[in-house]
Amino acid sequence: MKYKTNPTQSDLLASSLRTQIVDGEYKPGGRMPTFQEIETSFQVSRGVVQQAIAKLKQDGFVNAQSRRGGLYVVEHPPHLNRYAVITATNRDSTCWSLFNEILLKECHLYEQNNEGFEFELYLGLLDVRDGMGICQKLKDEIESHRLAGLIMTPETFETIHELTDVNIPKVYINSHISQNYHPSVVDDTQCFVDRSLKWFADHGRKRVAVVHMSDTYDGLGEADFVRAGLPFHSQWIQQVGRNAPEVVKNLVPLLMDYPDDQRPDGLLIADDNLVEYAASAVIAMGLRVGKDLDIVAHCNWPWAVPNIIPMQRIGFHAGNMLERCIEQIDNQRSNKPIIPFQEIPALFENEV
Repeated sequence: MKYKTNPTQSDLLASSLRTQIVDGEYKPGGRMPTFQEIETSFQVSRGVVQQAIAKLKQDGFVNAQSRRGGLYVVEHPPHLNRYAVITATNRDSTCWSLFNEILLKECHLYEQNNEGFEFELYLGLLDVRDGMGICQKLKDEIESHRLAGLIMTPETFETIHELTDVNIPKVYINSHISQNYHPSVVDDTQCFVDRSLKWFADHGRKRVAVVHMSDTYDGLGEADFVRAGLPFHSQWIQQVGRNAPEVVKNLVPLLMDYPDDQRPDGLLIADDNLVEYAASAVIAMGLRVGKDLDIVAHCNWPWAVPNIIPMQRIGFHAGNMLERCIEQIDNQRSNKPIIPFQEIPALFENEV
């Protein structure tokens, strides 16, 4: 356990100077007071000033510029350019999703294309082994103003609220509208369902089965099929737990266990974590895609899982979602209006 100690003079001075930077008294790229001016203003010794400035340098707020002379606020201080991305699990977890992996790829691309931008990753907030340490690190970073905002993925929301009462811009990814977390940036799942089922109807398919994760598409039902002009068979809507996606390999043969003229002629794979397993089951059964059935599969653009059989892809652009999250955080920091619940549309491959 980490115990709090009484702050030293240098800690207090560093905190005061940091607050002046965060409040805009000293602008990015702007000159800081000299050591002598700080000594006089705060009535402290040169040693205390040196220690405080060393802390600010270590935290990425200031640097010394020999060419210009003196001490300056960095051009891209962390409180304006460093964003936390928080996930409930880490890459070692069976519940780690392809969406999380793709979001991190988009973060890396964004850093490459935007000078000074940085994403700090907090992977495994709810992990039994590492979660407490991650929570403490995140709390320390928030309290020291080293983050511009928090980008939170599902299952982290309540923990973050319990973690800190510091007012820092936040955005919630794929929260449920009933949770009342604002601002949220979410996949438009209704758009995904409607466009997927319409694709089957437009291609002459009449008997559509669906496999999805148990924590998504909880409202999928007869009304969705009626809108698409398709018959509804409740037994053909099946779900699996996020920690056991491989179960879908057993579900698909059960869904297809009908005479040729009665079994599903369309299969909607509504989560990219299920695509590989469902496709393997279709191959093992000897079903011919395009003749015996058509497949529509979810993906996270622009990083679609490679096809091992032909299928129509539809999904959400992770890069667009990340950009909307950054906009929502920046709007909060600038006191601009936010969009409480912003939906990302479902796109087919030719629309990406």
